[in-house]
Parts: sequence; structure tokens; C-alpha cells
Amino acid sequence: FTTSNDNVTFSSTLDSDDTARAVTVAAGTGTVTFTGAVGGTDDLTTLTVTGGTITQTSTVETTGAVLYTGAASIGGNVTVATSGAFEVTGAATLTGDATITTANDSNITFGSTIDGGQALTLVAAAGDISITGAVGGTTRLGAFTVTSVADFTASAGITATSVVQTAGSGTSSFQVLNTNASGGIDLTGTKIGRAHV
Repeated sequence: FTTSNDNVTFSSTLDSDDTARAVTVAAGTGTVTFTGAVGGTDDLTTLTVTGGTITQTSTVETTGAVLYTGAASIGGNVTVATSGAFEVTGAATLTGDATITTANDSNITFGSTIDGGQALTLVAAAGDISITGAVGGTTRLGAFTVTSVADFTASAGITATSVVQTAGSGTSSFQVLNTNASGGIDLTGTKIGRAHV
């Protein structure tokens, strides 16, 4: 699906047929909106989206990579079931609680800031997680949780109700952590230190 900076809207669900399909949406500076579940009945292979703003109001399920090139509004879980990275290049805003899951050694990357008063859980199995911008710098997140990761790098601060890492097989590197709820800060991993920026 390609437009010349015009909007693209999927007003209902988006699924593969009997054969898993790759979906690419190139909207330039236009807005791309997914209203219903993507791959909820039959997984896509990959989802590649370019837009000025990308709005995901429900869940996304694929067997391969999910790439959002642009600012993204995320309102539901994203699950990469087999092998492939998840990446948002622009600023991310949470409009609902979200769990981002990749399998095997596939990475999770946020190339800019993350905001929105919602909970975010990151599950990278043996993959790495990298967050370049501030988390909760404008709007404090709800609970920020990492349940599995190899190397984790947060290059700027994290402001959330709680910051929890339950496992990490590599090095976990943080800047300033700011919490305001009973969950506080609870970090478990092989090596935990300060991110060098």
C-alpha cells in the first residue's frame, strides 16, 4: 500500500488468508491507522509501516519483524512469534497498556522517546532492548517492566510508577530512574550499571 503523503486507514481487522502474508504500508508523511486487530486470526509474516504518524489501536501479531518508521501511537500488544525485531524509529506514545514480545534473539528498539500514562512490558527472550530517548519524560508511564532480555540499554531516564526487570542474561544499563508507587525500582540481571551516553 503506497500513497503520496496521504492517509491510510484500516477501519477493521487485518489478517492473512490461508497463506501468511507480508504487509508494507508506505504513506510518506501521511497518517497510517490500524483500528482493529492486525494478524489476530491469521498472523502476518511481517509488518512494515512508514508514516508521519502510525496509530495502532489494537493488537499486532506476526511471525516476523514489525517496523514502524515514524512516530507511533501504540494501544495494544505486539507479538513477534517466531523471529524478527520490533522497532519504532520516532517518538512512541502509549494509548493503552502494551506488551511488546519478540522471540529467540530478536531485538526490541525504540529510537526516540516513549510517553503515555500506561503500563509497558518488554519481553525480548535472548534479544537486546535499546531505548534512545527519555521514557516518561513528558507523561509518566505506568509500570515499566522487562521480563527477559540479553543486553538492555536505556540511554536516557525512565519515569514510571515502577521500574522492574525480572531477568537479564547480559548487561543492563540505565540512566536516572524515577518512580512514585509501591513497586519502586527492582532490578534483577547478570550485570547492572549506568548507561554511557
